[in-house]
Amino acid sequence: MRSMTGFGRGTSDVAGRRIVVEIKTVNHRFLEVRSRIPHELGDMDIRMESRIRRRLSRGFCNVHLSSGAPDGTVYHINTERLSRHLTALAAAAEAAGLPRESLMPLLANVPDVFEHPLAADDATVEAALDACDQAIAQILEMRTSEGAAMAIDIAARISTIGCAAGRIESLSKGMAKAIFQKYRQRIRELLDNPDRPVDDIRVETEAAVLAEKMDITEEITRLRSHLVQMEELLHSDAPAGRSMEFLVQEMGREINTIGAKTELSEVTHLVVSMKGELEKIRELVQNVE
Repeated sequence: MRSMTGFGRGTSDVAGRRIVVEIKTVNHRFLEVRSRIPHELGDMDIRMESRIRRRLSRGFCNVHLSSGAPDGTVYHINTERLSRHLTALAAAAEAAGLPRESLMPLLANVPDVFEHPLAADDATVEAALDACDQAIAQILEMRTSEGAAMAIDIAARISTIGCAAGRIESLSKGMAKAIFQKYRQRIRELLDNPDRPVDDIRVETEAAVLAEKMDITEEITRLRSHLVQMEELLHSDAPAGRSMEFLVQEMGREINTIGAKTELSEVTHLVVSMKGELEKIRELVQNVE
């Protein structure tokens, strides 16, 4: 089991230039990749996305590729961008009542004004893809490590819910008979009229129906089944996030039904406890790949 949160950084040197690829992933319903790649590298964003999709199944991925200029590289000035920045600085200086020259040093920090060419030759492409693979490997390592920690936490909470379910099952063993007796007596009291004969068979039938409606045997059985499936998914190497989200939803349904059917205060307290544990599991599962 892996989480969807991770960060990876890969570097590769080619022709005196260092290429750096950084990838950051966070939780997301599907796999979505956003890239910031120098346009000189052509379809590099497509190639990197393809590599990411082969290794990851879910998460929002931000990919950033940067490169350091080799020694002796002559920087070029993008005059069109420089003109736009100068116009914006002049307007800002006038609005602030400052001399235009005082804002000129800001241009040194503008990344798109000073350029150095990045050739899309085979060596550069291979170096970029190698750096991407390194970043992906680091992300997988981080996501696996975090996933293992999450699995331990989820397993402990599953165990707590299972213990509570066992306690509820013990408390409910005699509950159906008690409910039957209680509602039979109540129905008799409501029908206690000397001028109206009491149909004992009808009374027994109504009481039995009410007792059956409040029986939670099936809910406990299904809840236990969901808990077993969750434990199996915790040890799965395949992406399990969506399956876990479904099971959490189904467990919530069974726990809510148990709470609605019970008339025992101790069972109500146990239901509240299970809901609390399930909500914490839900929060963790939202970050499972």
